Amino acid sequence: MTDIVRIAKKFDNPHRIFTNLVVSLQCVRVCKTIEVFKRICEACGTRVEAQTGLESENLAKTLVSVINNEIEKRNLSLRLQIVVDERYQNESYVIWVNTTKYGKELNCCCSLNNEETLIFFRILVYLFQTSANRGEIPFSEATNIGIEGNLMKPTDCGTLLTRLVTSGVFSINADDSTYSLHPRAVVELDEKLREYNIPVCPVCDKLITIKRTATTCEDCQNELHNVCIRRLVGRNLQVGCPGRKEDGSKCKNKFDMIVVNNLVFATPVLSDDNQKMSYFEVTFSADKSIEVKKTPVENFDDETIESTSASNYKANLSVHSQLSYLHHDENPATCLNTAFADDHSASFCSEPERPFCGNILNETNDENFDPDAEYPNPIFDDMDIENENASEKTAAGIIANSSASIILMSEEAQRQTAYAIMGAFNHVSFAVKMEKTLAELQKENLERVLRRNMKSNVFIRQELERSKAILRLYKSQLLESQMAESQNVEHSISFDESFESKY
Repeated sequence: MTDIVRIAKKFDNPHRIFTNLVVSLQCVRVCKTIEVFKRICEACGTRVEAQTGLESENLAKTLVSVINNEIEKRNLSLRLQIVVDERYQNESYVIWVNTTKYGKELNCCCSLNNEETLIFFRILVYLFQTSANRGEIPFSEATNIGIEGNLMKPTDCGTLLTRLVTSGVFSINADDSTYSLHPRAVVELDEKLREYNIPVCPVCDKLITIKRTATTCEDCQNELHNVCIRRLVGRNLQVGCPGRKEDGSKCKNKFDMIVVNNLVFATPVLSDDNQKMSYFEVTFSADKSIEVKKTPVENFDDETIESTSASNYKANLSVHSQLSYLHHDENPATCLNTAFADDHSASFCSEPERPFCGNILNETNDENFDPDAEYPNPIFDDMDIENENASEKTAAGIIANSSASIILMSEEAQRQTAYAIMGAFNHVSFAVKMEKTLAELQKENLERVLRRNMKSNVFIRQELERSKAILRLYKSQLLESQMAESQNVEHSISFDESFESKY
């Protein structure tokens, strides 16, 4: 058994899978980091153990640091970050954010039309200028916000809100029947939100987007996150308020356990007793009634993860990429190969110079789709697939549902090229670029193949055998190419020869 911290300190495939999981699910609970990363390591064939006393928060910080260092080498406008959910007493998440610096005009969207964009900004104005309860908007108010000017019907507005919740833009506060900005959206839209003169907590220096779970100091009149006051006091009898008065003098107010015990927090969505997560779904009926459905599911359940990422691939989009103008030309839907061109300045429609291993996305339409045919899959770089067990819990079974995994788990040189190309585009994350590279039919085929075959042991064994054969073929042809180049002999590497003829 290997120490899980030792694995966490060295970037490898478990880190890629963890990153992809965060991207697919929007966030991973910090308190579940040990369990999640342990399962990922085991899926990659490494048995790990957590030493007694290891805290999930410390492991999460290690993973975020190691992964971000690797991301910086690839010049990606992406990073992982740990954020505290200000609504709860003790809840924080590992999230992913797009670090691109955007202009203040978010007047056009890549996944929202003009009317939907106006609805979003009407909601922002309500949250931070109109609402008496800053940061929250009732379900009924949100669904009817498009009535003015006949901008959008309530039912259509409800559908839009559901999409924004799925995309990690809004969160549902079921007990109060309100929407609020998701913690990840608060981080990405920080610059825009500061235009609304939202109070800043003197403890953490972060925006206090929800008034209900904040406290105003009686002396200096500064607002503080309730969760920050709770952490500030800790086990101390009294702690001075870190705020400053208008004249700059130090605040003399003290916080103690009596104050902490009277702080207001939202009801936890997740129970640590049974380790179950409750997903909330808001439905809107024809008679304008609103119903909130609460469905408890097992936290970090494989089936839930697969269905979530397979059916909602737009969840991979960052908040900014949904609400910002994309300053680049739309490239036509092409095959996946074009995402891995060597020349960064070349058109995405040009033929890549580097050979690309085929994969199940190479089906182009339903007419030539053969469900029984064997399609070669991407290589898992740095993974000893020769010794990988053919089981449902292989790395392939965990990450294959997300299109971003094709980049994360592809051959090293190709991945670096793809990262460089995708990171060079302004106002777009690598996942968005991947969505624009994949043809719609290819995405549909991927989901169909995965839903039908992923839980089949036979399919996984075939997948592993194909990967092994492709790896041998790639290495042999690469060696031939290098020998030819050393002799100044023109030699091209081709994967056009049939798979069956060689193996």
